[in-house]
Amino acid sequence: MFGNMAISCMLLLFIVLLSQEFEHNFIGISDVFKHGIWTTLKDIKDPSLRELSGGLKSVVLASRQPATISSYNGAFSRWKRWADMFEEVVAFPAEPQYVSLYLLSLMQFSKSPSPIINAYYGISWAHSTAVGVVDPTSNMLPRLVVEAAKRQLGRETVKKDPITPDILEKIVSSSSESCLKSQRLVTMCLICYAGFLRYNEMANICRCDIKFYDSYLDLFIEKAKNDVYRDGNHVVIAKTGTVTCPYNALQRYLVLANIAPDSDEYIFRSISYFKSAGVYKLRSDPKPISYTNAREVVLQRLASIGLNPKLFGLHSFRSGAASVSANSGVSYRMFKRHGRWRSEKAKDGYVKDSLLNKLQVSLSLGI
Repeated sequence: MFGNMAISCMLLLFIVLLSQEFEHNFIGISDVFKHGIWTTLKDIKDPSLRELSGGLKSVVLASRQPATISSYNGAFSRWKRWADMFEEVVAFPAEPQYVSLYLLSLMQFSKSPSPIINAYYGISWAHSTAVGVVDPTSNMLPRLVVEAAKRQLGRETVKKDPITPDILEKIVSSSSESCLKSQRLVTMCLICYAGFLRYNEMANICRCDIKFYDSYLDLFIEKAKNDVYRDGNHVVIAKTGTVTCPYNALQRYLVLANIAPDSDEYIFRSISYFKSAGVYKLRSDPKPISYTNAREVVLQRLASIGLNPKLFGLHSFRSGAASVSANSGVSYRMFKRHGRWRSEKAKDGYVKDSLLNKLQVSLSLGI
């Protein structure tokens, strides 16, 4: 019994701490929880239930990614400051005509539709979170303003060029197998390409997330952009035995880096050069390689093999592998699963169709 009481006390303490963190980090939408269903919480009579209800706000906030909530909070705070400038405008609950005028004011000073879209969803989320309060963005007028912003301020998306197998061969051939710095670059490139990895997925690979088998390796991706429930993903990469074999490159790199198989270290970290010994070594810093550092070393190598680095980015490996895979006839189901895409639209955005595949449409018409 004492054990159950202790657990209950710890749970209540945790909830109180969450509530305090909420009040500190999300001041902009704190008044949201003074309306709608939240006003009924004060009517709860049981002391333990009242105590428990104190953490409900933080739990609701945890239903979205922290970055998303932070973005919504900022958007709502900016709307609130604008509304406070006018005596007739109430920030919350808001009326659709004033929300529409606010979005229109943003359009006058914006160079893209992003601020208008962000404001729209921030205001919408704040009202829907209150539960029972009418959401002004459900009205057609604010929606029409957002659609107008997309049309008037939208620009053509300029995507980076995809990395090709030929480029990877040049990267490998220009590298030294005995140099840790050089092998780190090669391994990052090959693993990102073969696994359709985003930067964040690559940077957060720990040694204990890797398992080698006779004909393939298994990467456990603990955190991914679209893995909202943190279930994790296993990415399998074949051992090809070619000069660009990611399996062999990763094994070679781990030996040079002197990382134990059972280590929980990030395998891709910053590197220091020891002049006295004439060698590179991984830093003891527990943090993974930064996006800036990873991007810099990749673009430098691309420039050294005669390519224009401005045309490429770290996402070029994911888009390049996706394009080659799609144009090679890999089934869409396996292609989508390997790339960990949640929607067809997101998947198709990565593929650059070959001319031959484009011509197949008109060639199939029987004319």
